[in-house]
Amino acid sequence: MDLVELSVVGTTIRGVDVSGNEVEVDLFGWDQPAPEAEFERPVDATVSGRTRQLVFPPWTHTWISELGDDEIPIEGQKFTNDQESISLDRGRYNVLFDLDMRVFVNFEGSATVHRDSANRTILSFEHPTAVTVGLQSMTKYPTETVTVPRTTAGVATAISALSVSHPSGGVTVTSPMSRRHPPRVEFGDETAIPESVRESAPDTSVAIRVPDSIESLLPVAPLAYYLDAEVTIDERGSPILRAPDVDLTHEFEPMPTFQFEVADLLRRVFLLDTLVKFEHEGAGLSELDVLRSLPPDFDRVYRADIDERLRTYLSLPYERLEPVLPPWHYCAYVAPTVRNARLLPYVLAHMGQVMLSDAAPRSSEGARDRDTESFPFVGWADDDPPTNAFRARRQGFENALEYGVSAEDTARAVVVDNSSDSGSQADRLSDILRTCSTKSLEVSVASDLSTAELRDRFAASANLLHYVGEYDDGFVCADGTLAPDEIPESNVRIVFADANGSVEACDLLVQRGSAAVVGRYDDGETLDTAGREAFLKLLGGGAAVEQAAQYARRYGGSGTGPIVVGDGLTPFATMDGIYPIGYEIEPIDGHQFKVTGHPVLPDGGFLWSPDISDPAQKLVGTTLEFIVHASELQRLLANEQTFLILDDGVYSPHETSALYPLT
Repeated sequence: MDLVELSVVGTTIRGVDVSGNEVEVDLFGWDQPAPEAEFERPVDATVSGRTRQLVFPPWTHTWISELGDDEIPIEGQKFTNDQESISLDRGRYNVLFDLDMRVFVNFEGSATVHRDSANRTILSFEHPTAVTVGLQSMTKYPTETVTVPRTTAGVATAISALSVSHPSGGVTVTSPMSRRHPPRVEFGDETAIPESVRESAPDTSVAIRVPDSIESLLPVAPLAYYLDAEVTIDERGSPILRAPDVDLTHEFEPMPTFQFEVADLLRRVFLLDTLVKFEHEGAGLSELDVLRSLPPDFDRVYRADIDERLRTYLSLPYERLEPVLPPWHYCAYVAPTVRNARLLPYVLAHMGQVMLSDAAPRSSEGARDRDTESFPFVGWADDDPPTNAFRARRQGFENALEYGVSAEDTARAVVVDNSSDSGSQADRLSDILRTCSTKSLEVSVASDLSTAELRDRFAASANLLHYVGEYDDGFVCADGTLAPDEIPESNVRIVFADANGSVEACDLLVQRGSAAVVGRYDDGETLDTAGREAFLKLLGGGAAVEQAAQYARRYGGSGTGPIVVGDGLTPFATMDGIYPIGYEIEPIDGHQFKVTGHPVLPDGGFLWSPDISDPAQKLVGTTLEFIVHASELQRLLANEQTFLILDDGVYSPHETSALYPLT
């Protein structure tokens, strides 16, 4: 399956990806064939030809990078809205045009980037020039499947093949857009690695040997994936990492310590790669001050292969860097079974760590209720899940991918009010969704549905179904009870089964087609209005479903709150990697406010900066405190990709009245 179909019709390059996103680039003079250039970043479709001009839509975000001899960008600049043109002296260039898909243009020569009277962005040449145009879809979708025997040796082979999803091997792989989705893993009698996977696999000298046990294989997968390492099994000795091309040997302790050591090493290498990348791009990250105080030539490190970078990072005084680095964003705790190898691609797609479920710390009483909070996102693939983790299900991740490639411009949500309570809040809940959604949204309210009508609602395509009512071995309807096994299909991306005891229905609805289902335990507690509304505000505002559930648990009373089953990292309507940032507001006096930004994303490799007059740049995951005046606070909260945290609850940026009379 190709992520992007590219065609040249007349004087137009046209690309369409699996989600239906389209880009069109108009050409002036186009002649094929022409030499094809290489791209440092992974692209999904390319075409080469000679042209005098490429024309892009108005106000296209544009970045220009000069290329070194090794095809790596050595200098970059943005074509800003206040510029009319940029002249490029003769050289080798990569120009990025950010549309519904990313369009990369590589060429050698001199050129001009300018805007016409309609504000279209134009890349033009004095003479017909050979260009290579590459299209990169914003949709992450596995296009290949790796089949291996259901053995530890088969799992090692599968893990070794997953890094095909980031073939560049450079520090740009820290950017989520530079990583494709890893291949699926299936089991069969014989090993079958697609030729496209074999050809695209990075060529590195890094290898990791682990004992012949699934307990060692599952945790090593994220590190091996990022290092492009070949994984082998051997009963002799402790786990060991080798990179013979740079004369590197690194020994690990045996399990259970091994899983913590590989997690720490992944964090070190990934975050230092991230800092090196942003240093090269001229970012204003405060964390870079510490990096610059260290001895290596980081321009050289930027261009180095992964094995050389690994050796460099292991030689640094990490104790000086570690305190300024953010905590890891996501961990999946899994049962040590060969079956859970099929879950790995969906964890690695978000650069998640993998731990065995027995590694989760417990409270002094042995409870798991609040024992995994060192990670913003926690997935659980075993029995006895803690209440602050989502129950990761492979089928939920698979279903989320299918919703991603069938995304539509308008999202649909339905609130089903089957409550016997005359004070039901269905209208209020639907208003919250309409107000808070960052995407065009159709919301409907249906009341007192019969079993047949509710079954039809599950079958109809929608982004969200919020059931408000009772659950008694099934969803209570006007004419009886709809048991979960009587629902043949669920074409709803996220189901919020807002009733005590509904957790038992969640797994089955995920099997029937939903990406994530949110249910509640029968613990005798009802979900407070504040918790229910917090969930919908964050979900409509673009948060991952598990993040929305976390705030519902925080503000939802004394019960356990909503529990997510399936893909807890899926958002309400889109898969574009744009998530809201929470700002905790604390008034100092009538004119100044202490603001604490909590950037929480299900992936790493981003930086963030608050929209204030003198912003600081930080790695995502790092909390930032700053003081603002009332006028700056209003501007900060005008951004739709935010939510507000006050003492009494969560508010959308539209609810500015929550700050009255503070501002």
